[in-house]
Amino acid sequence: MSAEYISHSIEETGALAKKLARRLSPGDVILFYGGLGAGKTTFTKKLAEGLNIKDHVHSPTFTLVHEYKGDINLYHIDLYRLERYEEIMNIGFEDYVYSDGITVVEWSEKLGEHYLKGVINIKIETIGENERKFTLWSDIKSYNEMLEDVVKCIS
Repeated sequence: MSAEYISHSIEETGALAKKLARRLSPGDVILFYGGLGAGKTTFTKKLAEGLNIKDHVHSPTFTLVHEYKGDINLYHIDLYRLERYEEIMNIGFEDYVYSDGITVVEWSEKLGEHYLKGVINIKIETIGENERKFTLWSDIKSYNEMLEDVVKCIS
């Protein structure tokens, strides 16, 4: 089961991200899937705004991890430059995933066969200059119900 949403602008993407942010809890993990320029970092910026994080959010491509302090801490991980699962583990990946913050992971495809369960998955597809298709799903029924509700509330 999955929820789908078509965004026609950064503002609509922001509305989706902020609505989702209000439904997240400490310990939640979001795995992003999508190509270069799909909007993973843009979504994360808007998610941070929804979590009342005041810091400037930017891609952690070269630093691999950014930590943002807020009412709930946000951990933003980018796996783009990592090739092997051992490299992912060496950045303290599990410490973030099993933390009391919200963890967002870009380039989750890099996890390969080490796919995480009990998380929120978001696939972003570019369908136009400013249009994106978001597919949101989980292997947990309550997450799927929440994701469907989030999409319904902004559609």
